[in-house]
Amino acid sequence: NAPNGAQVIIDPVIGAAAFDVLDLLLNGNIVDTDFIRPGTENDRHPMTIPNGRLNPAAVNILEVRVSRIGSNTQTSLPPLQVLYNAIRPGNRDLDTVPGHSELQLKLPQDIIDNGLDAGRAAQGVQVSFCYPYCRAHDVIELRMGALTVRFTVLPDEAAQFGGAAPVCIGRTLTAQQFQQAGDSPQFLFAYTVHDQISNGADPSDAFSAPVIIDVDLAGIRRPAPIFFDHPNDTDPAIIDLQQLGNNNLIMLVRTFAPQFAIGDSIKALYGSTSAADFFVEGTVTGQFGQPNPLALEVPNNRVVCADVVTGSYTQSRNGAVIAHSKIANARVVGQALPDLPPPRVLVAPNGVLDPKDNPQGATGRVVVAGFTPGDQVKLIVRGSAGNGSPTFSALPLDAGGQADFALNRGFIAANLGLVVKVSYELIRGAVQKDSQVLELSVLNVTAAPTITSVTSAGGVVPDRGQTYYRSLGITGTGPSGQSVEVLINNVPIGLFAVDAAGVWTVPTRTFTATTHTITVRTTDGSNQSATRIATVLEGLALHVAQFSAQNWAGWTWGGAGRQDDFSWIAHPGQNYYHLHNQTFTNNSSGTVLQRIFSDLTPGATYLLSSGVFRSNTPYVHPRLQLGTSAAHRSPVYTLSVVHQVVSMQLSFVASTSEMTLYYINHEPSGTGNDWDTSHIQLQRMSL
Repeated sequence: NAPNGAQVIIDPVIGAAAFDVLDLLLNGNIVDTDFIRPGTENDRHPMTIPNGRLNPAAVNILEVRVSRIGSNTQTSLPPLQVLYNAIRPGNRDLDTVPGHSELQLKLPQDIIDNGLDAGRAAQGVQVSFCYPYCRAHDVIELRMGALTVRFTVLPDEAAQFGGAAPVCIGRTLTAQQFQQAGDSPQFLFAYTVHDQISNGADPSDAFSAPVIIDVDLAGIRRPAPIFFDHPNDTDPAIIDLQQLGNNNLIMLVRTFAPQFAIGDSIKALYGSTSAADFFVEGTVTGQFGQPNPLALEVPNNRVVCADVVTGSYTQSRNGAVIAHSKIANARVVGQALPDLPPPRVLVAPNGVLDPKDNPQGATGRVVVAGFTPGDQVKLIVRGSAGNGSPTFSALPLDAGGQADFALNRGFIAANLGLVVKVSYELIRGAVQKDSQVLELSVLNVTAAPTITSVTSAGGVVPDRGQTYYRSLGITGTGPSGQSVEVLINNVPIGLFAVDAAGVWTVPTRTFTATTHTITVRTTDGSNQSATRIATVLEGLALHVAQFSAQNWAGWTWGGAGRQDDFSWIAHPGQNYYHLHNQTFTNNSSGTVLQRIFSDLTPGATYLLSSGVFRSNTPYVHPRLQLGTSAAHRSPVYTLSVVHQVVSMQLSFVASTSEMTLYYINHEPSGTGNDWDTSHIQLQRMSL
């Protein structure tokens, strides 16, 4: 991947002459060309393979061809075969954690858990090296303790050119290799890899993450400690949290002479899959020269349900480590529930809830420290009957151990001036535990009412928004069980009751076309809301498309027939134009004219009308109709008499502010079927 490509040196060409041409061929394609300059006939000639031209998925063939002035050519023999790998074995290290992220080293779980003794080593230890872009002839370099061994990937184990999917290469390590590597309680495995053309793994971290085991072929390790969750425990491989209760976990070190002596120091390690390692130390005691067993304690809060734990220790005498133990393994089962503090209520500093600080209601928040996945909590509220004591379903805790419960306005209104007891229940599997209780004082203060929405049949009208709808409803919040007074443009329109949920509603009423400022206040006038503004727009009253001025007035071709069927025409004896429709196709039925109106007054009655007459052409008579996008239709008017003006009319109620009006022909024929219109008019008749 050198930016300037790869350099190729061509040895002096036998019999070369000045101006001979050199072509460098890669896989049969010319990638560079040069010529022999006078005086350089016996020199070596540098040429270049451009970057990106070598094929990493094949054996590349490299040749040089010499062309002389007489058109004679000669190609180098034999062709040079070139291997090129664009990606290192293992690809790139994808994180900053020590060890190459893509070089995976797998060892048997039993030696990871229990270490390796002579008997287990004699069986052989199967290891696997798994990494992407594994290729035949790769060399795997394994560091095991003090020994380095190398393995070559065989052609039947991996493809020649590799790929992104990891391939696992298995090898068996022998007892002799472990003997050469030496015993150690911190025996380290790690490996790296090189391909056959000496490309190594990512140099930013060329070796796999280390795997450490305890190797003791000499057999000098001390017995593993024993876990006790209670004094009569008979299964050290299981730690039962229900048996453990609130007690600490015991790691018992079995001591015996002469391996142990009174005064020896023991440093034990408690390993956990869910937390950092924990160390505990103790000193061997005894009588009459005989050491007593040493009981070391692991704090109760470090023993976590569903955890897999290990225990081991080192033995020191006179300040020097003289031995280390085998490894104990155990699984934690059962349920142990933590002490549970009371919940919190937001916003209620120091347990005092002011309704003015919670106009939309409050929030009961549960936070459980030391929770486990799958835990659920249920808020328990003991206030006044009904809305004052809402019930809740159990909720799961989020990643931070938290769950929130909504305490609505009705809860606050029902408990004004009262003290409410709030707690929660932690549910872990089949076990439940109650928390401490929060005594919540709710002040007897009435919160200011609010306006939450102004709505029309077309939806919510936003604050300072506009609408053509004249029928609007208003909704808001207030003190439950009381009434609020609503004002429009500072004029009271009445008192409205607040229901048990703290909601009041002004039923739909008619508004004039102007800007309306809406407020709400308590009946004593002490608390008034912020204003909400809604503007009712004046809708269309009259639209006239007078075609005598040759102006379409927003009407457009509707798709029936052809667009150029329309033209402006003046009739004999008339000094103004009509819009003329001259049909030419048998596809003339359907909407011939249409117009979108966006400013109608919803609920108002409109009259759509048009003057139309049949043109002086024979054959088929036009059959016309007026319509709307809301499926309103006029009668079908058949134009039988030439030049006799017919007034088409359609009365309809506007359902929305935006509607499309149609001019429809029911006659498909292009023979005859010609007509003229003088105008189209839309007039609002009543609100």
